[in-house]
Amino acid sequence: MLAHRVIGIAWLVFLQTTSATPTCGNSSFSGQCYHNHNQITTKLTGVTSPEDCCELCSDQSGCATWTWWIPQNQTTHACRLFGSVGALLPCPQDDGTSGDMTPVPPAPSPSPPPPPAPPGAMNVLFIAVDDLRAQLGVYNHTDTHTPNLDAFAQTALLFENAHAQIAHCSPSRNSLMSGRTPDSIKVWNFIDDFRDPTVGGPDIVALPQYFKQKGWWTWGAGKVFHPGKPAANDQTYSWTDPYVEASGGSCATFDNGHPSNYACFSNNATADSQVATAAVEKLQQLVSRNITAANGRPFLVAAGVHKPHLPYFYLPEFENMYPPVEETAIPPPQALTIPVGMPPIAWMACMGINGEEPNFIDFNNLNLTQTQVAPTSLVRNITRGYMASVSYVDQQVGRMLTMLDTLGLQKDTVVVVWGDHGQNLGEHNTYCKMTLFESATRVPLLIRDPSSSKTSWGARTDSPAQLLDMYPTVAVLAGAGLPSSVDGVDLSPLFTDPNNQGVSIAAFSQQARCYVKNAATPFPTPQQKTFLNMMTCEFVPRTQMDFMGYSLRTRDYRFTMWVHWNGTAMTPNWNASVGSELYDHRPTSPDGHLHPEWRENNNLIADPDSAPIVQQLRARLIAHFTAK
Repeated sequence: MLAHRVIGIAWLVFLQTTSATPTCGNSSFSGQCYHNHNQITTKLTGVTSPEDCCELCSDQSGCATWTWWIPQNQTTHACRLFGSVGALLPCPQDDGTSGDMTPVPPAPSPSPPPPPAPPGAMNVLFIAVDDLRAQLGVYNHTDTHTPNLDAFAQTALLFENAHAQIAHCSPSRNSLMSGRTPDSIKVWNFIDDFRDPTVGGPDIVALPQYFKQKGWWTWGAGKVFHPGKPAANDQTYSWTDPYVEASGGSCATFDNGHPSNYACFSNNATADSQVATAAVEKLQQLVSRNITAANGRPFLVAAGVHKPHLPYFYLPEFENMYPPVEETAIPPPQALTIPVGMPPIAWMACMGINGEEPNFIDFNNLNLTQTQVAPTSLVRNITRGYMASVSYVDQQVGRMLTMLDTLGLQKDTVVVVWGDHGQNLGEHNTYCKMTLFESATRVPLLIRDPSSSKTSWGARTDSPAQLLDMYPTVAVLAGAGLPSSVDGVDLSPLFTDPNNQGVSIAAFSQQARCYVKNAATPFPTPQQKTFLNMMTCEFVPRTQMDFMGYSLRTRDYRFTMWVHWNGTAMTPNWNASVGSELYDHRPTSPDGHLHPEWRENNNLIADPDSAPIVQQLRARLIAHFTAK
């Protein structure tokens, strides 16, 4: 067997996204293939190029996406058409291209040039990391090697209790970047986005768009918006210069018995390394062009790295940072099983027979259930791969931070590093996001504010925070002013007093649940419907979803309520609950582990002593989401 089996993971040749729309589709993704979602047809002959495949999709009624690739055990390309927008995964062989037919929204009406930025305005460096949970050294995971982020935290305010609005890539980013809750923009899965004219469309001002309107020069690269959601990375509205997208390159599977982890043998061949390079070069260009806050022309540079999203990519040197699999630290036994008293709807299999995460090849034949726990060796392997991927990302983030300081921009640049949601690594016997457990909603959030270095640098706050809060907070810190019509909370008072108890009382999250993952899948009969194997609603129209979970996290508790979904009104039915959860996060709790992700092992909802707090938190939860 070859030491390393090269697979077709075309990775990052940079493309400039423009506002022009190809006649046959919105965008293309080199090396990426759509997989098994609402397939319409596969044409094996007569399609000789990606352009032909795209035109075929354009001519086919109901076609939403296409993939032109070499099927396994074949030598020539084929064209596959799909009826919905699904997940992009590495193609099975070296060559492949995909695209979608999402219409590009109309360009906004011509507007006068933006006014000069306000006096005292600061630059913004906005760094997004996909699937990054708080598995960093500075978050008490000292077994994770993250020297750059740990050092950065000494010059930033660290949020201990920050949470995503929804633990799913596209809806989380749609919420954060629009400044609206998922319920406000009606984006809960991979089908919709906030530019939908029925929920706001052109009238919604995205985060970078707000800065652009206020006089900032804006540029982005990598995964900041979710690809295609909105179309063309919101180029027309949000970015001064063309957005930089990524595709091209190759990595190989480790032939070490753990084919979920991938080795990349050249830093330049990996997507996130090139995103970092593009950001480093852009910072240098901006200084040379006098586009900086010091020159009265502040910038917003946004860079999104894709790892540690599955599959786990890293150079071999990063795996070598960690002990052998059998010594890798994993959650304690009580955290590896479902919580005592958990309502079945709260759980997601994600792996194995459901195929929720097909990149985890290790799980392909594992029939994971709520009571069938994964082998410890597999948990350790996944955790080790995740940690190595995080260390690789730490290196890329460090390159951007180092260049910022080298150029002397530290004194007038607000820097934000955030994860779009967490990731379950065996906690509660689940291995993805898409849940309302702490391990899925909690994210690292680090913000450096030069103007409050004496009170916020190196400080920590346990104030509940939401990714939704970043929009107003960063706008205020950078001097752009508090935006109107956003749902988040301005957390800037915490930078002068991190212990302020009155800024935010809770963080709110939600998660859809369906009996199927894709509307093209036959819906189960009443006899087949069960809460034991729920799906994410990833490609189910929002009018056909079955349930919605709502959760709030205070300093001391997490309360979650699962209810029936009214698809006609697209609202929750608060009077039709199918399960509730209460978890105690106080340090004195029996669940009071150092790592919050390893808590939530005992649902206290039925405990008579918990009735007063349940009543209080339930009322607060319903009031919050009803107001939105």
